[in-house]
This record gives sequence, structure tokens and C-alpha cells, in this order.
Amino acid sequence: LVMREANTEHFHASPVCTNCTKAKSNRSILQSDINSGRAIAQIIQESPTPTVSIENVPDYQGTVPYNMIMEALNEGGYTSDAGVYDAADFGGSQTRKRLIIRGVLDGDLPPLPEKQAPGDWYETIKDLIDDAPDEKFIGRKGRKNDELQRIENYVAKGRLTFDKPILTMGGSASKGIPYAANSRSPSPTLLSTTHQVPRIIMPDGRIKRLTGRMMARLMGLPDNFKVPDDWNMAKKTLGNGIHGDITRNIIQPLLDIDQVTLGMPEGDLDVHGRDQPKPGLAKPWLSPEARAAQDEADRLRMTQVISRETVRLEISRRRGGTP
Repeated sequence: LVMREANTEHFHASPVCTNCTKAKSNRSILQSDINSGRAIAQIIQESPTPTVSIENVPDYQGTVPYNMIMEALNEGGYTSDAGVYDAADFGGSQTRKRLIIRGVLDGDLPPLPEKQAPGDWYETIKDLIDDAPDEKFIGRKGRKNDELQRIENYVAKGRLTFDKPILTMGGSASKGIPYAANSRSPSPTLLSTTHQVPRIIMPDGRIKRLTGRMMARLMGLPDNFKVPDDWNMAKKTLGNGIHGDITRNIIQPLLDIDQVTLGMPEGDLDVHGRDQPKPGLAKPWLSPEARAAQDEADRLRMTQVISRETVRLEISRRRGGTP
């Protein structure tokens, strides 16, 4: 009811997923997961918004709550899809895969962006390394630390090198395999568990512990993004989050659809049936390329560069013609 009365433009949800994450060895869907999925499906059915995005871990796909959400989108008349996207495929300096469900109530889904080369975790945080706290690898009962042993084994196999900085996330990808990467590559996935401490092993032998700000940068977040002062809270919060490059490349285009507004004669409505914005409050103009597609529109204003074809179809629709 609140969403309907407020004319909410976009609905985003991250349903309960701790029982689907690979961090849990005994994964199963619990009633709490089903209840969460059912609640999201109910919101989609009872308070439809122009666009919808749902985020979760990849293993959420195909589960009972996932099917509930997809069914609600289908029955609600949404055009929808679901895909697993890696932040490193969109310039991110972290390998971080997330399932994103997209839905558009009226029209087509925005095209997916082209993939980009991954970022370098070291370049992302190198200016913060010297001031990061020093760390040690401490083994149990006099034995060598298991994490360090896995790294040394990989160095011996030529899979890692101590000649370049190594970022280790504090755990193991699987038995005997370190969760680590040299510089000039994206980092492994930041997990939410506080039992695994991300560290950097420098070529000069220094070992540094990742700070909350360093973890935030690896999550694709700007330095003005507030991070909890408590390290455990920062890691848990960031480790449960969506990477910034996934938000910008996959979710943001859905919000941009909601912001597209046609500047039309007085008394007309925008694309969502609301009163058009007053002069002086319009959003930035389209790029020169997109603007060429709407020469006949005198006052077409939008907040986001959209494709030539989308502009042409929208102009035709508003004039009651055919494309």
C-alpha cells in the first residue's frame, strides 16, 4: 500500500540467502528462505513498480523461493530475465558473482553492457597498503599456518609467486587450494565470515591486514561510502553486499528507465503517467548520437542516454503512430 501511494518507481530486494551460499557446506532451503521469497512475490503482485531487481548468490537460482519470485513477475506481466554476473567482467577488481533478476513492467529490458577487462586489486588499494595494520600467519600448536602452507605449495607449483604482491582472503577455495591471487588480476571473492582475515603478502616480506576501506574499494565503492569502524562489522556488511560494478552495469539501467521523461506540451504526462517536469527541472540532454534519432521532438528531455531505437519507438507511441 505504501509503495502504491508513493508511486514507487523501482523495487529491489535481496532475499535471505545464507543457506544457499557456498560458504555453508550443508546447504538446504529452510522455511525462512521460503517465507522471504513468498513476501517478495507478494509485493511484486500487490504493489507493482515499473522496474524490479532481485539480487542473490548464484545457487539461489532454481530454488523454491526463486521460482516463486519468477512466477510472480510472469503473472504480473513483467518482461524479466535472470543471469549470473561477475563484477570482474565489468571492470571490477574482484571476482564476485551474483544472480540478478531483472523485470520491466512496460517495455523491454535494457540491453546488457559489453564485458570489460577486469581490474587489478593491487592498483585499487595500493595507496592504502603502507598504513594498513601489520599481520602474522599464526599456526596451531607450533605447526605452520594452513593458509600460508597452501600459498607456499602454489608458489612451488608456479601458480603464485612471492615476487609480486599476493592477496589472500584467509580461507581455501577447496582442499589444498589457496583463496589468493597475485597482483595484476582481480581479487578472490570477499566473504562475510569474520573467521577468515584477508591479508596482503608483499614481496619485501611484510604482511598487511585489509582494512574496512580497502575492502570497500575492492567492492567497487567510492571513498565517500561510509564503512563501519568495527572491522568485524565492516567485513560482514561488505561481504554480504553487491559489487558496485554490478549495481552500475546491471541494476542502474533499470532505474534509468524510470527516470526517462518526455518534455511534451503543457498538460501532457510523462512515460509513467505523471505530470511532466516544470521548465528548468529537466534532466541532462541526450548524447549527440541519441539526439539524432529524435530531431522531430522539440522538447524531448531525458536523464539517461538510451538507444536510438528506443527514442524512435517512444516518440511514435506518444504520437499515436506506428514505428
